[in-house]
Amino acid sequence: MHAADLDLAIAAPWLPSLVRGVSGSAAFDVELRGGRLEPEISGQLTVASATFDVPTLGQKLGPLEAKIRLEDHAVSIDTLSLAGGRGAAKLSGMLELAGTTPVAADLTLDFLGFEVRHRQDLTGQLDGSLRIEGPLHGIGVRGTVALNDGRIRLTDQRSPLVREIRVTQMQNAPTTSIREGEPAKLDLFDNATLDVRLQVPRDTWIVGQGAHVEIEGVIEAHKRPRQPVLALGGLDVVQGNYRLQGRMFQIEQGHALFSGRTDFDPVLDALATTRVNDVKILATVGGTASAPTLRLESDPPHTQNDVLALLLFGRTSDSLAQPEASGLSSFAAAAAGSALLNQIGGAAGPHLPVDAFTVGAADQSSGTTIGAGRYVTQDVYVHYDHDIGGSSGGRIRVDWRLTKQFSVESRTSSDGNASADLIWTYDY
Repeated sequence: MHAADLDLAIAAPWLPSLVRGVSGSAAFDVELRGGRLEPEISGQLTVASATFDVPTLGQKLGPLEAKIRLEDHAVSIDTLSLAGGRGAAKLSGMLELAGTTPVAADLTLDFLGFEVRHRQDLTGQLDGSLRIEGPLHGIGVRGTVALNDGRIRLTDQRSPLVREIRVTQMQNAPTTSIREGEPAKLDLFDNATLDVRLQVPRDTWIVGQGAHVEIEGVIEAHKRPRQPVLALGGLDVVQGNYRLQGRMFQIEQGHALFSGRTDFDPVLDALATTRVNDVKILATVGGTASAPTLRLESDPPHTQNDVLALLLFGRTSDSLAQPEASGLSSFAAAAAGSALLNQIGGAAGPHLPVDAFTVGAADQSSGTTIGAGRYVTQDVYVHYDHDIGGSSGGRIRVDWRLTKQFSVESRTSSDGNASADLIWTYDY
């Protein structure tokens, strides 16, 4: 069989649903010999300038270039390179064949500044190497990969990639053939061994929903045949802040510990502080990522109601007006017996298409300020807030991160006042 300059678009019906818009060309020269029971295949395949869309990632990948040889009961991958941004992912090595069926692998996957992106939720560059070797009924994957220049953007929108994964990884999916006499179909992942180390170096940032946090750490994924994947390691906060109820909390320390749970749900331990008037408020976060807890304290000491009142209205509970006092009581009652952290964002916040939703005291009046913000790009954040019951009106703030060190913050209010600041950040 021979073909030259074959349009890859004709392969679209046979590709996984995750891949769309395939373009590029292929050429092959393949010879099939032997009988039905012991077929032998030889020849070569080349792919040039192949590109394709992955809608769940919101990303177009390519070009992909490949040169593959088929001979001596093996598939030899001379080159297979997929461009990602200014970097690339390269696969090389060999697949052993039994007839035309792959039975073992000896492959190396190298990441050379390969740009990864999941819409606007995750961006970064991968560097490192993975070895994929062994029989396919017990394949092993091991190696180390680093996520450099990572940006993780927090949103309330459920990831379409997660939906896709949950659909395709059905626990009750059959792993053997229905027809008697046919060979069993291997569940590659169930029988696989995994020992992969993910390094998260400094200059990895979590942004969105009020957070601007730099993290670092190491997470290891381990798996044995017919066992679930276990995550070990942890992430530490290097520096950062978190805006909660319109108040900027400085994160003093923070840890997320992966202790071998199968649900990848780390244990949290963090301390953040802010000041309201002359009172220092301390917020201690515990629990797990799926069910966090929050304990509020103050220096000098105040009751929980007073600490909440300070955060919400900037005053202790004994100096609140009747509507504010009633609102505080309702808020405290709703928060009782549940995760307080989820209540503080407000009942409406999680349902709005925004990254941050705040309710707090107006700076220069007895009213209340309601605000909402959103990242319109990875580096541009727009926030609007409006005073209710006060006279200050509305304000718009735009934060634009120009580089790792420089950013611009501009503010415009409905009374005509406007300002802009150039901010320089130095990490030490």
